Amino acid sequence: MIRHLLALTAALGGTVFAAEVVVQGMIVPQFDQAGRMVRRLNAESAVGGLTEKPRLKNAFVEFFSAADASPERIATLDFQDGVYDRARQTVTGAGHVVLRSRKGDVAGDGFEYDLVRNRLVLKSSVGIDVEGVHAAGNEAEVFLSQTSNQEALITKAVVRSGVVVTGSGNPKIDFDRAATESATYTAANETVVLASPVDVWKDGKRISTAGSEIKIYVGRARTAAPASEYKTSSSVEKAH
Repeated sequence: MIRHLLALTAALGGTVFAAEVVVQGMIVPQFDQAGRMVRRLNAESAVGGLTEKPRLKNAFVEFFSAADASPERIATLDFQDGVYDRARQTVTGAGHVVLRSRKGDVAGDGFEYDLVRNRLVLKSSVGIDVEGVHAAGNEAEVFLSQTSNQEALITKAVVRSGVVVTGSGNPKIDFDRAATESATYTAANETVVLASPVDVWKDGKRISTAGSEIKIYVGRARTAAPASEYKTSSSVEKAH
């Protein structure tokens, strides 16, 4: 089980304002079973001090590679405001949150981050960029590696509701954009799968692919996304 340790860089007394304790510089590191630090929650200040649900200001989570003896930071999750629930080991907030990693970025408004399960839920205005593929939608669920590594911190990401996928940054994608209700990125398979029905736009033409999902290979195993995987037939391609 992951061990939790609360470390405060300021004196525990903090500063008292209106019966609330403000602790400056809160740090909550997390370790794997081997005792290596894999994550660390940081906050410029914690309003409420040592209460069960302090309000964090100017906070971020650092992710570290667990492969090395000396932990190396490989990603950050940044947010301005959030509530840290000590019992549930979650941070929730209504504002903007951004995850930046070496192999993918995620952003959205309204979030819940589970420090134990290493899962991020986004509630609106979602944008995910992985391997040159961009998916925008209204909500998302992002699963992160429990044993952080440099290759794939984001192990799986599901974007839902009004999803638009583009791939101008990935030469393997041979369409302008695609619209679906669900898109799933899986690091293990190196794929982004668009759930049926999917509407695809290519060279100014709209292609309907109802009844067939689209599988986009984003890893090194494939050099191009076959046309058959984002359209059903030439007759469909001509439909507008």
